Amino acid sequence: MNPRELTIAIAIFFLFTIVYATAIDIRATYSASITADEPFYLMTTKSLISDGDLDLRNQYASEDYREFFDHDDGLWTQSVPLEDGRLLSPHNTALPIYLIPGFIFGGLLGTQIQMVLTASLTWSLAFLLSARVSRSLLFGAVGTLVIGLSSTAIIYGSEIYPEMPAALVILICLLYIRERQIGSFLEVIPLVILISLLPWLGTKYAILGVVLACYALSRLQRRQQYQLISMLFLSGIYYVWFHLTTFDGLTPYNVNKVYYNNSTVRIFGFHINVVDRFYRLWGLFLDRRFGMLHWQPIIALAVPGLFMLRNWGQEGRAIALLVLTQWLVACFVAITMMGYWFPGRTIVTIFPLLPVAVAILCTKYSTNRFFWFAGALLSVYGFVISVFLIWAGRGGVTGVREIVVAYNPYELSNPLFQTVGKVLPQYTEWTAETWSLTIAWLLLITLISVYLGRDTIRRDYLRAWKFRRHS
Repeated sequence: MNPRELTIAIAIFFLFTIVYATAIDIRATYSASITADEPFYLMTTKSLISDGDLDLRNQYASEDYREFFDHDDGLWTQSVPLEDGRLLSPHNTALPIYLIPGFIFGGLLGTQIQMVLTASLTWSLAFLLSARVSRSLLFGAVGTLVIGLSSTAIIYGSEIYPEMPAALVILICLLYIRERQIGSFLEVIPLVILISLLPWLGTKYAILGVVLACYALSRLQRRQQYQLISMLFLSGIYYVWFHLTTFDGLTPYNVNKVYYNNSTVRIFGFHINVVDRFYRLWGLFLDRRFGMLHWQPIIALAVPGLFMLRNWGQEGRAIALLVLTQWLVACFVAITMMGYWFPGRTIVTIFPLLPVAVAILCTKYSTNRFFWFAGALLSVYGFVISVFLIWAGRGGVTGVREIVVAYNPYELSNPLFQTVGKVLPQYTEWTAETWSLTIAWLLLITLISVYLGRDTIRRDYLRAWKFRRHS
């Protein structure tokens, strides 16, 4: 790592730490500072610290949740007791374990600070990856700042969810594969640990681990390939054994009230739905309330950028495949994209990979004035919305919170934000307006993507033509 690269990475870490810390005070709802799954991760953390186990009965009996959950009605239960009486949180165990230092240090606030530091480190590594892939410190920094200071990144910089730690694991793994010539058994072990961590952070991240494993195998010698496969197999066996003996199923969802007494196959069946969720392929971008473009429209550049990454070697294809894989999970596996959380939660895990796509586009169009003017305009819009979101969530001058992140962030009263929202479709119902706006936006994004990726398309066409000619 050269001195300039290190200096920029450190600067990004401290800048993002300051910005993300300002969002800690934004409440999840008007009645509670955190909500949804957050308190249940902390309940398990508290149980591990106090009792050394995952059983939450003591924590509920003594109302330990009041240390970090300030709702007047207390904390509800998400799970049913197992046959032996144990009450477990229906979530994977890696995040509660990871949060132990922050919780010991300062309870809820200490945990949120730990998440802020985690997010800042993640985006610093995102800069390193994007700068090295694009071979440009400037464009790597531009991509990281534009995406990393968007509203979604800021809010999830302090939220207590496994998405950002999972993103950190992915980035460390990609950088490790890129920078190391892995030629020994000891050098394979970090890969095994990193890839194995993903399903422990969330069952839904197991598929990302598979993508990383395949990419790693393509970069290893035959001996190291066997070592990686063997150790991942053993890791998988332990994962299955632990969950069967702890949760009576292959996933923690087995103890969830919603899925209790259903087999793992049926639970997966409940999650997967293609037809009814097909609109999410673009809805995650376009939706007026939960779409990403409303908060930072520059994210649309990820589409042509990822398309161009296909021709950026094995590493570029691996990054593009990771993003595509998680996008498909968010579309067809996640129960809903519209829940009690801030927009974008289901794709936060691959969010720090998007600066690579932006940096690639910046490299390609480094001398195109219109590209830079349009990009600057869209980026400034995103920065302005982020500032107003933090201001409104913290109470502004009056101290009255205009919005809370898990209930009504899309009600932000900023005139610019509301004006942009009027030209975006809302997928709570399919009206003539929804259809017309959807078609218009899809045409626009397609045209922009084709224009920006025209050289890649032409190259693919010529390659296909030559193949047909010689076959």
